[in-house]
Amino acid sequence: KTYSLDTFPQELPTNGTGDYRSPAVIIENADGTEAVDFRYTGYSIEDGKYGLSGLPAVYTEGSENAQTLHIFMEDPCTHVKAELLYGVLPEIDIITRALIIRNGGEGKIYLEKAQGAVLDFVTGDYDLITFHGRHTMERVPDRTPVGHTNQSVCSRRGMSSHQYNPFVILADRSANEDAGDCWSMAFVYSGGFKAECEKDQYDQTRLQMGLMDEKFRYPLQSGQEFICPEVIMTYSAEGFARLSHNMHDCIRRHVCRGKFRDAVRPVLINSWEASYFNFTGELLFELAMQAKESGVEMLVMDDGWFSDRDDDRHALGDWFVNEHKLDGTLKHLVDRVNDIGLKFGIWIEPEGVNESSELYKEHPDWVLKDIDGKPFIQLRSYNEPKAWGNPDCNYFVLDASHPEALAYLRQVFETLYSWGYRLFKTDFMFWTMHDTSAVSRYNPSRTSVEILRDTLQVIREAIGEESYHLGCIAPFLPFIGYADGMRIAGDVGAQWEGAYGPVNLLREITADNYFQNIYWQNDPDSVLLRDFDIFLNTDEIRSLALLQALSGGIVTTSDPLHLISEERKRLWRFLKPDGKHRPSLPDFGKDTPELVLTHQLKHGNLLFILNPADHPLTVGYGFQALFGEETWFVHRMFSSIPEESKAQSSFFTCLKPHESILLFLTKEPLAKEPENIWMLDEQETGGEAFDAGRIL
Repeated sequence: KTYSLDTFPQELPTNGTGDYRSPAVIIENADGTEAVDFRYTGYSIEDGKYGLSGLPAVYTEGSENAQTLHIFMEDPCTHVKAELLYGVLPEIDIITRALIIRNGGEGKIYLEKAQGAVLDFVTGDYDLITFHGRHTMERVPDRTPVGHTNQSVCSRRGMSSHQYNPFVILADRSANEDAGDCWSMAFVYSGGFKAECEKDQYDQTRLQMGLMDEKFRYPLQSGQEFICPEVIMTYSAEGFARLSHNMHDCIRRHVCRGKFRDAVRPVLINSWEASYFNFTGELLFELAMQAKESGVEMLVMDDGWFSDRDDDRHALGDWFVNEHKLDGTLKHLVDRVNDIGLKFGIWIEPEGVNESSELYKEHPDWVLKDIDGKPFIQLRSYNEPKAWGNPDCNYFVLDASHPEALAYLRQVFETLYSWGYRLFKTDFMFWTMHDTSAVSRYNPSRTSVEILRDTLQVIREAIGEESYHLGCIAPFLPFIGYADGMRIAGDVGAQWEGAYGPVNLLREITADNYFQNIYWQNDPDSVLLRDFDIFLNTDEIRSLALLQALSGGIVTTSDPLHLISEERKRLWRFLKPDGKHRPSLPDFGKDTPELVLTHQLKHGNLLFILNPADHPLTVGYGFQALFGEETWFVHRMFSSIPEESKAQSSFFTCLKPHESILLFLTKEPLAKEPENIWMLDEQETGGEAFDAGRIL
């Protein structure tokens, strides 16, 4: 043969055309046949980046350099049309792909597979890199040679999930962090997805990505269209590092939106650990006064401010103010806090509904139902012993596909915004993430991801771009473009061991580092400062506090600052951020017991080493490998033993269990003692050496 689609590179391979590799599009025609033969009919090029109605997509602003290519195709027999969209952002080496299928025929057709991005390689031997995991251990890389088989990674969960990430890399066999050719695809959608890779009989390789095709059968009446979500693609000839930088630049500048895409996030104090449900307006104001003196910029009022919410069994969904508890109106409390120079934030669980709430009694049709039409029970509280003698309780989920329920949420957030709240911490929004086939929604045509993003869009419209949205206990990917900050780990408790110990935090700070100041600012949970009612010792408190600050994430505490010691207040001031920082993780992916973070600053470097083990650990590092230069003056922070700052090329020490060490490395001794960790970025060098350990 001289011609066969089974051997030609294709932009949109379909079934029934002689190409026996994996197709990107499968359609059942009105007559029951499944062949589709798209033929080229035209193209157009325009300045700017295309958008996708109802879907997240890369965007550009103003005069930013970008172009869109439209390629139009049509099956001459069925008149089904396809439009391929290419967005080109040349300055960051990004090309995006999307696909629109339109039914131009007379009868109803069914779309059974839709993948918007395909890359065919006629030569080369490659590895496929995917990222698997589970809750609290996400994005574990898996590198597999591409062979003569079909390899795929997908999610059948109705969302992208912790189990498989919708991001893949195709790389030369020899590619590494700093060298080698590599290509990547990232699916800009939080629902089910599928990425495939295969090598054919002529050693050609096909990589493709799009929607999960299992249980996918989308009807299109005559004149209707279907938009397949976008895929972001990039290429690097300089290894994975350049590939990552391209993706970071794209997500950071062209997917995330809002004021806090560029602004420095505020330093927070949260009322939760300070008082739990048991607060008054006066107690919160006292907390705000002490926080102001310690450099805090915002007070966040957590759970317990509404209805009869004195425990977690009551009033969820009844978002009206308990003025008796707050000693007046919420607006009055906001004004008092604003008058001393602090902004005010608030906690809310938008999709949670208690069985005993007034909301459920008045609007039982607003909650999600099971397949039998009964209220879907998200959480049961029946077991003994019940803390504080609380009664049995069921937790339901607000069905935001119901227009009246969604309108209620809009009214709640608009009201809170009108009272002066500028930070909104939304909790437990993963509760809406249920397979549509397993529940009964008011609008069954909307998926859980679409409903969640509808809710997030309403929240953003209600609170404006200038407000800070902090997501907590929520699926990551649907929040991209909506959240300014995101909790990445579980609650950190008052002990090192057990369910509320820092094991999850230690893992997630490294695993989620690539989110940091790209998708949003990571929230590693509150810094613990108290020296009472706690099992953590001084070394453990300092280790966790430094780790949370050096991670570059949100710096917040929930301890009652008016009750903690002056020494701990100085530690708190030392941690305060002054800009956006994201650490390097030199040992990431290596089997080393210690946790290491580094920062390269204007006048030197930070080296932080933590021993998370329950036994002593000897650690040592050479500076040439970490920072590219061999000799540095070493200043050991928080050392109880005064030591002279001197030039050296490496550092060795033995760390006690859970102890950490923070080194500041400069070319000359520091001129004065820094009072804040990030002041070192601006610190003048030169002058007499000093003992940096005297800071605290």
